[in-house]
Amino acid sequence: MDDTAQRSLLLWSFHEKLASDAQISSMEDLCDGVFLSKIMHHSDAEYVNLEQINEQPGGNWALKSNNLKTLLRAVELFYTDELGQICHADEIVDPLLIAKENDVHEVAKLTELLLGCAVQCPNKSEYIHPIMQMGASEQASLMHAIENLMHRFQPTSPGGASNASRRNSMAHGASFDEVASQSSMSSASVTALATGSSAEALAAQLAQALERSSSMELRYLDMEREKRELTERFEHTLLEHRDLADKYKALESERDQLRNERQNTLTRDNKKIQQIVDNEVHALQMQMEEKDLELNRVKRDSGERLMVLENEVRRQADELDISRSKLGTLNKLEASVTKYKKKLEEMNSLRAQVRELETLNAQYLDKVVDLESTIKTMPGLKGLVEKYKNQVVELETANVQASSNLNVKEQKIRRLQEELDSALGGKEFLESQVEELRTQLSSMQYRESTDDAMAAGESSAVNGGGLSADVLLGRDSVSGLRERVARLERENAELKSGNADAGQAELANDLDMAVKAKKSLEVSLFQMQKQNDQLSEDLRNARIQNEQQQQMLSQLQQAQANPQHQLQPQQQWQNAPDGPEPMQVSNDMAVSEVAAAAGAAGFATAATLEAGVAMGPGGVMQAPVLTPGAVVVTSSNNALSSAQEIEAEAVDSLRATVTELTKRLKEKESVINELSEQRAKLENYTKKTLHAVQTKYMVAVSSHRNQINEKQERVDFLEKKMKEIRASYSREQALMMSSIGTEMQRRTMMPQGPAAGTPGAGSWLANKRTEERAKRRQGA
Repeated sequence: MDDTAQRSLLLWSFHEKLASDAQISSMEDLCDGVFLSKIMHHSDAEYVNLEQINEQPGGNWALKSNNLKTLLRAVELFYTDELGQICHADEIVDPLLIAKENDVHEVAKLTELLLGCAVQCPNKSEYIHPIMQMGASEQASLMHAIENLMHRFQPTSPGGASNASRRNSMAHGASFDEVASQSSMSSASVTALATGSSAEALAAQLAQALERSSSMELRYLDMEREKRELTERFEHTLLEHRDLADKYKALESERDQLRNERQNTLTRDNKKIQQIVDNEVHALQMQMEEKDLELNRVKRDSGERLMVLENEVRRQADELDISRSKLGTLNKLEASVTKYKKKLEEMNSLRAQVRELETLNAQYLDKVVDLESTIKTMPGLKGLVEKYKNQVVELETANVQASSNLNVKEQKIRRLQEELDSALGGKEFLESQVEELRTQLSSMQYRESTDDAMAAGESSAVNGGGLSADVLLGRDSVSGLRERVARLERENAELKSGNADAGQAELANDLDMAVKAKKSLEVSLFQMQKQNDQLSEDLRNARIQNEQQQQMLSQLQQAQANPQHQLQPQQQWQNAPDGPEPMQVSNDMAVSEVAAAAGAAGFATAATLEAGVAMGPGGVMQAPVLTPGAVVVTSSNNALSSAQEIEAEAVDSLRATVTELTKRLKEKESVINELSEQRAKLENYTKKTLHAVQTKYMVAVSSHRNQINEKQERVDFLEKKMKEIRASYSREQALMMSSIGTEMQRRTMMPQGPAAGTPGAGSWLANKRTEERAKRRQGA
């Protein structure tokens, strides 16, 4: 609902007859449900019992909610029983929102429902008349609201609407009969007056009545012309409203078309985005595979860094425990800070109270000084009192004389009163017509004066003119509003500053610790990589040495095979002892070669020493006692045995070295496997710890961000609320100024009271209205 409709509903409520009992200046004054319940009771007293309405709910939202729920039940019953329509008022209006937060939009909905009840009740003329006195825009908005209400709800049965129309027609017929009866009564009184009065007085009164009737006819014609102009304006506004409705429908169709086009473009864009996402996912999968390969390579290269990382993790765990203890102390300190802030706010409020007490003290001091100055004038006042006492005695004697004269004059007045009563019968009919025309004229002048007064009140509120806010609202309410505004501003500043520094410091500490842990892990990873490279180099050297030893072993095996080939001709020579001498020379040369090889190897056998073998000058082994054939056989056997022993020892030593190297190689491989396993465990552990730290850091960051967002939202809400309070304060001030101005104009424009001894026109009209209401209720 827009502001124009709310303003129209407020003006209708303000012009309602019950507005004299309550001060209605804004929609917030209707939130307690008291004034709206009175309107419903005035429309039809059968549905609302004012004894169930708490007229002074104050700030208790439960009492307000009870009043509003009672009123909503009455509205539902009225729509169901009187109008034959299904109205679920609880679904349309939220009473809890009105009672707790003074929601203007919900109050406007409730007032709109009451407007529908009022314009369709038996006394609907009393509620339609204020609408016809409003401006063109207000009338158009209220008529639009009434039309929506008439077509908004479904009838309870097919004959519900017809019953309601029949009831309205019966009400119209009853009112017409009452007017006819009133006119017949007035004509009868005129005839009676004509028979009972003198001819001259009647002629003079008739001339005056004719003049008045002619002036009234002219005024009636003017008012009829104005009425026609207003109807034409209303029809013109209705045509404009229909044009605007057509334009609105065209715009809605364009909006639907644009919405469909946007949906199509969104589907196309989504397909393109899906293709792009698939390509990126494929690229990311390739990158992930490369990263997996790199990760495996890093896992292979980070063996010996396990101990360093474990120590670093322990250190980080210790630091984490320390930071947790510091976090506990930080929370305690923050709680103490909030307590001190509350104490500081209490001190500020106490200081404000002290200032107010000082101002009150200064006011009381001024009053005391004024009273002391009045006490000094007491002797003169006592003299005046004595003088006035003497005057009172004189006046009492004069009063006795005047009372005797008054009795004589009262007798004359009774006689004249009897003559006057006979003339008043005819006068009342004319006065009733004059009073009706005067009320219409005063309503028109009152509307114009209210518009001028509202403009003057707004200008005076802007320029600082008129009455002050202290006089209008009271000094206590103004000081309370100022104190509330000051507190809201202080809370706003505190929320803007907040405790974000502590949370940011904690997050910065966690981030520094995570960065330090990452750097230390990188250093330990580099050291383990170096150690792994050194181990791989040592393994390559060991493999090279093993290959060299195997080559030496193969060479020795070849050398062992050559002497076996040389022993075969020696065995042939032994089988033929009478052979030629050159065989001996060749055997001697072979033995010398074997001995030279043995000497080159640095080995000496015990068989050669026991046999007393000696090397000749030609390098031939000679024995002094044996024959030449025996010498050759023994020397060759000794050389062969020594060579075999040397070869066996070399093979054993080589086998020992090979076994030792293979053993060392197996140990190195076992060490490498253990280091790789430890490295994998360490990497898993570091991943878990880093993931835990990262998740905690992200959770802390998200929580702090949420807190900051909540504080910012609360700050925005408080700022908005403060702006609304200021706007409502200025609006209430302007409305109070306008109401004061209209009240002053109304008092100045009120007609003077009738002469003494004659009944007032207002009282006569009030009596007639009460009689009409009683007749209508009896007829209903």
